[in-house]
Order: sequence, then structure tokens, then C-alpha cells
Amino acid sequence: MPETLVRTSVEQVSGFALVERRRAGEVFPRVPFGPHELTREQVATALFLDGAKLSKLPDNWELLNVLAFAVNDYGVAGLDARLPELDARSDTEAHTAWAYAYRLCLAHWYENATAVLVSPSVMTAALYASDLAVQRDKSALGKAAELDGHMAEGIARIGTDRAVELAEAVKLEFGYERVSVEYLPDEYREAMPDRRRRKHCYRVAVNRQMHGMRPLLVHLDNGHHAIGITPPECPYEAEFDRAAFGGTR
Repeated sequence: MPETLVRTSVEQVSGFALVERRRAGEVFPRVPFGPHELTREQVATALFLDGAKLSKLPDNWELLNVLAFAVNDYGVAGLDARLPELDARSDTEAHTAWAYAYRLCLAHWYENATAVLVSPSVMTAALYASDLAVQRDKSALGKAAELDGHMAEGIARIGTDRAVELAEAVKLEFGYERVSVEYLPDEYREAMPDRRRRKHCYRVAVNRQMHGMRPLLVHLDNGHHAIGITPPECPYEAEFDRAAFGGTR
């Protein structure tokens, strides 16, 4: 166990519970929108019908704004009526609409919070705090369940808030615009002093993205963070993979 990081860890956040938005029997939560709670299918239909209003790389706020236009234009019942048009399509516009709807469902998985798939940088900080061994070979790569277990181990030791804080410096060190080690925050280098271990954990975390769904990182409205469930994969993406790649991608 890396002693330095554990000694500088923050106290675990307590006193809150993650409450899922999914209704009984539903695979995905509904997206809250004004007086409505829209299903994944309704959201996908809305974004398909008004997809021309979206930029090339919309954030969730832009998706919700376009969703507002579609609900105003068609109404919830109108979206249900137009769903067969989306179901009949398999082009880029349809693929994009389903992918964005899935993203909004993930974002609204819990009450009083937003969520995203845990990032490699957050996973790196958690793995560093775990008992994951630094190895020269590739034996740690691709073992999703084992790595998620190590991530949970690290989170239990340092807390999710601390992992999120350290992740900012992880991105500086290993991201697209890399910063030299001497310019990294002192707190980061003191908390995670072993660069070889940092590099190994980041490599493993990046590789983890290619081996099944990752858990959710939950941003609570009270400013704290938590690790949520591992959500189901996007059904449309899974069907596309089976058709295009025989389920091997």
C-alpha cells in the first residue's frame, strides 16, 4: 500500500445515500425535464428530430436545450408517435441520437446528482492507492473485474473526493498537453511520489476503457463525489457492434 498517499488522504464523506432514478422494471432511468420524465426512447426521438440544431460536439446542457425545443414542438405524445421513424433508421443521425440519449440517461442516473463514466485520471489516483502491483508485463491489462476491485480498494482508502482532486494533476502529467514533472503541483507529487507507479496505474486505467463498461462517477449536488454502479452498455451500440463486428469489438 503506498503510504504517502494514504497519509495525506481526506476523510471519507458520509451521511448521504445514492438514490437511483430508475423505476421498477426499467433498465435506464428517465431524464427529468420540467414536469416530464422522458424515457431513453423519447429522448432519442427528440434529438433525432431536432438534431440539426446541435453542434458537432454538444455538451449535456446543449442536448437539454435541444430537447426542450423538441418537446415544445412535438409534445411527449408526439415523440412516442415518431419513434418508429427513428427505429427504421440505421444511419449516422440515428446512431448519434441514440448515443446522446444514452449519455443523458447516464447523467441523470441518481437523484440530486449528475454522473459520467469514471475517467482514467480518477481511476489512476484510486489504483495508486490500492494494492495493484507494478508489473513489467501486461498481465494487469484487460482484467476489468480485478481492476475495478482495485479501484474500489483505493477509493475506500482515500475517498472519491480525494481521487477527483488528484485526477486534475494526473491529467496534467499524462494528458494531451503534458506538463513536466517539476511543474506538477507539490501536493500531487507528495501524495503520489512514485512516478513509475503513477505511469503504470495510468496505463492500466486507459486500457481499462477498452474492456467493458466502467462504473459511474457521481457528482452530488452538495459538491461531493461518489462511485456509483456499473451501468448497462448502450443497447444501440451493442446491437451495432454485433452487426458490424460480430460482437468482438
